[in-house]
Order: sequence, then structure tokens, then C-alpha cells
Amino acid sequence: VNRLVIADASGLSRNNRLSAADIVSVLTYMQNHKHRELFVRSLSEAGTDGTLRKRMKKLPGKIFAKTGYISGVRTLSGYAVTPNGQWRAFSVLFNGFKGPSKPFNDIHNEICRILTSDPAGTTP
Repeated sequence: VNRLVIADASGLSRNNRLSAADIVSVLTYMQNHKHRELFVRSLSEAGTDGTLRKRMKKLPGKIFAKTGYISGVRTLSGYAVTPNGQWRAFSVLFNGFKGPSKPFNDIHNEICRILTSDPAGTTP
């Protein structure tokens, strides 16, 4: 069974089908790829640039990710850097909701805060 369907390169087609696990697999693969640095630079940095420049302003250098949005869909996938320098690949996809996307952005932001926190409870 083909789970992964990429109908267009823009990511804006409702016919695209992939799971958070599929995205994390790509992110994990890219962590050891020879073009890793170029790939990471293509992502937005929290509180600094791209689609994350106005979000998670307390997490620069800690979140590098790609956002996705079409009506009823909100996604965030990328890397979270822990206090000890470990890079965690993550993907959080919301699909099929009605109404504003801000509550889902807020959930993404909180997940990122948790992913970048110290296991002892210290958070940025």
C-alpha cells in the first residue's frame, strides 16, 4: 500500500498524503547527510527568519522548522535542539479543523518549548 503521495511540489495540494512519521524519517536521514548544513539553513529559525520570525522568540537557535498551511491544515516539522545540544526531529500535523489556525500555532509553540527543555524541567 502506498501511504506517501506527493501530488505537487508546492505542498499546497489536498491530494498530498504523508504522515508525521514519514516526515521525521526524512529529517532523521538528513541529520547524517553530507548536505545537512545546507538543508538546515533552508528551514526557518524560530524568532529569527522566514515563517517563524514572529514565533517562539525565546527559542532562536533552538528550533529550525518548516511550517505548512492550507485551510483546515496546520503543520510544523523540523528540529528542536536540547540544552545539551542534541537535535530532535519532530513533525506535528493538524488536519481537518474548522476556524482559525492560531490555537494550533500555539500548540506547536508549546510542543517546541517542551522539546527544547531540560529533562529536569528547566525551559528557555
